[in-house]
Amino acid sequence: MSPEKTQYGSLSEQARMVNIAAKYTGGDIEKARQMVAGQNNDAVAVKGKFSVISANKFGIFIIFVNIPGKYLMNINDLVVGSRTGIEKARIFDHWKHYYTEFAEIAKREGDGAAGSYELSNHLMNSMDGYNLYPGIESGDLEGVTSAITEILVKFFGTGDVECQVELEKTSSLAIELEGIPLEQTDGISPEQISPGAETAKGKFHEIESQADYIVEGKVIISPARGKSIQSLKPGETFKVQLLNKDEISMRVAEVLKAVTEEGDILPIKGRLKAKIPDENAGTILYAYIAKNVLAKIIEEENVRIEVDTLRAEEEADDSSNKLSLYVALLAGLILFTVLLLLAIF
Repeated sequence: MSPEKTQYGSLSEQARMVNIAAKYTGGDIEKARQMVAGQNNDAVAVKGKFSVISANKFGIFIIFVNIPGKYLMNINDLVVGSRTGIEKARIFDHWKHYYTEFAEIAKREGDGAAGSYELSNHLMNSMDGYNLYPGIESGDLEGVTSAITEILVKFFGTGDVECQVELEKTSSLAIELEGIPLEQTDGISPEQISPGAETAKGKFHEIESQADYIVEGKVIISPARGKSIQSLKPGETFKVQLLNKDEISMRVAEVLKAVTEEGDILPIKGRLKAKIPDENAGTILYAYIAKNVLAKIIEEENVRIEVDTLRAEEEADDSSNKLSLYVALLAGLILFTVLLLLAIF
């Protein structure tokens, strides 16, 4: 029997599982029951191994992706200096076993492992940039493998990267029951707020408790083509300007190569976790800018800001215009050739 279809013994235990699952179904009890029964798989475990021969580096990763919300729930990766360090982990094993192997490798390698923090951030930002979520949802193993390989090539700066990937469906409930900390893109719906968090202060605490660090930031205004703050949805990405040069802000900026020679911090990408109206401050935005690092943004007005979806549309429009120009030039060349041939003959 699959580990995802374990039958819970008592009615009280069944009810407890349904309550947990309801956090991930927006409070829909029927969908929660289906999740408990193993019939509602809302997540995918992306298991992978890679090698960078020229750099003598070898790695393993397991990433949990929420399908309905299209966001990363948890990301784990490890880079070691020997193939033997990861050879026992098999990507075709059940994700629970694979995760256990990952934890054992991490414990065994200790200080011998390197690059995990930087690689996690690179993978997290690149998955948004490459829009891997549709491919993961549809099970396009070849496309996902190709994209992740390219992401690793850019990170290590060399083309000799070999990567194996396997996709396995699972559920948020099954992942949580393994004790794996999960990010929830919407931390403020009634079903996802713990008792005692009904007030605005309680909501802030509920969200901030899910991150290791909170830093201050602000949005980048784009009055002409931007998207209003009120219409932003969890999971959308936009530019964030960090306000302070504290240790965490500078570390994140340095990892993302967003620091100038003068030491100033450049705007970086943020992924919206939650948006909370506040009667005193306007709107409070929480956006992930790195693994377990949230930027807290206070915006008094419903301003328009630049988001990645708008930039993608602009690039698509630009590509379309270029294609139209090429077609027009080709048609003109063909017409000129025909007229020239008629004149000759």
